Amino acid sequence: MLRAFDDGKIFAKIDGHGLQLVVALHGWSRTSNDFLKLVSTLDMNRFRLVRFDLPGFGESAPPDEPVGTQYYASAIDRAICELLSGDDAFGEDSRVILVGHSFGGRIAIRIGAARPKWLGSLVVSGVPLFRGGSSRSVPLSLSIAKFLASKGIIGAPRLDKIKSKHGSLDYRNAQGVIRDILVKSVNEDYSDALSMIEVDTFLIWGALDSAAPIDMARRALEILPRGKLDVIADGDHFAIFSDRSSLSKTIDEISNNRLGTL
Repeated sequence: MLRAFDDGKIFAKIDGHGLQLVVALHGWSRTSNDFLKLVSTLDMNRFRLVRFDLPGFGESAPPDEPVGTQYYASAIDRAICELLSGDDAFGEDSRVILVGHSFGGRIAIRIGAARPKWLGSLVVSGVPLFRGGSSRSVPLSLSIAKFLASKGIIGAPRLDKIKSKHGSLDYRNAQGVIRDILVKSVNEDYSDALSMIEVDTFLIWGALDSAAPIDMARRALEILPRGKLDVIADGDHFAIFSDRSSLSKTIDEISNNRLGTL
């Protein structure tokens, strides 16, 4: 079932009829379909899976202006509060399992730091958590172009063309406000946010993840008050969606409280 939230600004696909809510947030330039496999691997009589299309992707329109992950976190918070208050099956004491991959994980971390009363636990994977994690140097031509633009010697269109040439695949594929959101988001750091999360936080990570190296997860584990790391030895950035991932098992055990207190 497709449902609109936040006055039609954000859409989600809802599967299942259970009372345990699982909310899933996809990565950059992806859609809610990334989590479609959970529909067949979770007991849909026990769980209700809410797969959001984040603003700018899938069924959800992009924001009107460049925003950071805090905007997305607030939008998801409002949507979940709307869902809980509009369904008689749920009460104020409902506890949601929030799952976030990559960009969706950034949003999940922001939500965790805000500590909404509905949040029960976090599961994140492949999240670029710390600024400056890449060793990639800035090409000389791009540095020169930025300097010339700052002096008014070349215009914004010329600078943007040079940035596109040297930018990441995500940057080259993004346009308009979505590209501006990407630039703003990749410069965010989550060190402080991680330290503010009070709920159990489960990190499922591919050891071969090149977009968010495993060292980020290990560093996050040192900051999180209540964290646990599960490494998929031969997994890449999308390891959480592979058959080797323990995502479904982790969600099931959280619901059954078999993982205990971290």
